[in-house]
Amino acid sequence: MRKTFLLYVFYCLTIIVPFNALSQKTGNERITLQLKDVSLTEVIKHIETLTSYKFLAKAEDVENHLHISINITDQPVDKVLEQVLAGRNLDFKIVNESIVIRKLDEDRSESKINNT
Repeated sequence: MRKTFLLYVFYCLTIIVPFNALSQKTGNERITLQLKDVSLTEVIKHIETLTSYKFLAKAEDVENHLHISINITDQPVDKVLEQVLAGRNLDFKIVNESIVIRKLDEDRSESKINNT
């Protein structure tokens, strides 16, 4: 009986600890970006090169965003994305090692504007 209990505790710990470590990653990897007049796709590629993150997005949501200039030094990835996506009707969510970019729907876009 004691052996079964110890195996159960060990099993629970092997599941809980990795999930807890992954959930702590919230976009606080710090990066420096100096880009002038580039597309959002190029910004995404640079961030992927500088970090362990991979991006997920619909092509039609990101491909028409051009003429982005950014000069950021040693900032967390989430703050960089907030600045890059500001005013573009796009939002992002960090999930483990992925960053999901999605188009804001009408209701969320309006509430985000009204809350600022």
